[in-house]
Amino acid sequence: MTLSIDPGHSVPLHAQVESLLRTMIREPAYRKGKLLPPETELAMRLGISRSTLRAGIERLVNEGLLVRKRGHGTRVVPPGTHSSRMESWESFTREMAAQGVAVQTFTTQYELRRAPAVVADAFEIKRNTRIYVLERVRGFEDKRVVHFLSWFHPRLKLTGDEDFARPLYEVLESTCCVRAQHSHECITAVAADDVLAGALEVPVGAPLLKRERRVTDPGDRPIEYAINHYRCDRFEYTIDITRKTP
Repeated sequence: MTLSIDPGHSVPLHAQVESLLRTMIREPAYRKGKLLPPETELAMRLGISRSTLRAGIERLVNEGLLVRKRGHGTRVVPPGTHSSRMESWESFTREMAAQGVAVQTFTTQYELRRAPAVVADAFEIKRNTRIYVLERVRGFEDKRVVHFLSWFHPRLKLTGDEDFARPLYEVLESTCCVRAQHSHECITAVAADDVLAGALEVPVGAPLLKRERRVTDPGDRPIEYAINHYRCDRFEYTIDITRKTP
């Protein structure tokens, strides 16, 4: 692949370096364990200082995408060898699997749409920007239970060819080299409108649990904004809270 940095571009050098590194580590050779070029060599090829290059590498190290070993070099972290707070945040499929429930997918749409105000504001992009959205209706025992709507930040550079038959965050990690780390959630009760009533096969006005969440990477940058609706007669959301003592 061609490695180049444009010093005259409006995008800061450190951001260009980070983007280039993310592109590099998607290459099959690096994902299979090939060491990245030495810092001195790579900095010289890019025409930048080692400190600028090191800052980009450090960000990916902090995100758990790269690992550095003194005297050996820097390489991509193989999938499945990292640990993070995501261990306590399971996907819908895995949550149900833990209870012995097989999840069914009834409908799937993955396409470019104009970002509504709430999503654009959360992503800090212009309203009506066309970005990728994944819309699915899922459930179990032949019943539609959840309507999922996931909007993805344009920074991820999705192509529309991603296979979301696999767990969502695994797809983002393997194709975009970003790792979901934190979720800020808001849970409310709403009544089903015409669209949701049709999607979940419930009467208009039926009670639904609305769960909105803004998902960020380890650098606290947004990657997904999800708006999910659950049937209250088929799904229960529980929270365990431990009281802090003085």
